Amino acid sequence: RTQQPSRLPIVGILSPTQQPNTACASNLGRNVVGCFVDELRALGYREGNNVVIEYRFAEGDAGRLPALAAELVNLRPRVIFTHTNAGANAAANATTTIPIVVGPANETTFERLAGNFAHPTGNVTGLTLYSIEQEVKCLQLLKELAPRTSVVAILVNPDNPGMRAYPDELNPTAKRLGIALIRIEA
Repeated sequence: RTQQPSRLPIVGILSPTQQPNTACASNLGRNVVGCFVDELRALGYREGNNVVIEYRFAEGDAGRLPALAAELVNLRPRVIFTHTNAGANAAANATTTIPIVVGPANETTFERLAGNFAHPTGNVTGLTLYSIEQEVKCLQLLKELAPRTSVVAILVNPDNPGMRAYPDELNPTAKRLGIALIRIEA
């Protein structure tokens, strides 16, 4: 028996982008929302059957995200999904109780909103494309695969706040591995 739509659990989706179709594109960066919805379907969630998906798109205007996040919170969703730093901040400012899944955001955003990757201290969790733990492991693997490596150049965007201390966090590991790191800004 199908539940009444008003009683179905709600998944809120908060996006700074323009409204895409809900199919996953091969270029994930172009349609994160569609890929998220595809994964919900793969897990057995069917819109209108056993879940309601409420979309809020800022149409490229990140300034609209706080109001859109507040709209979603008023609907009392079981979870809010967003996929940018701005979306994560807006959702986290709108609620401290509804779980927020972010994919992806930068490490600085997660440190501030979640506190700890392994054991988040608040209602925000998700994934990052950059984490010092991953970078350390990559440096270790590089040394293992190419043991004679002694210098590694690291290309960074100096305008990205998450890159300010990079690669300084890697220096202890690099020193232990006998690798000199060279920071190149571009």
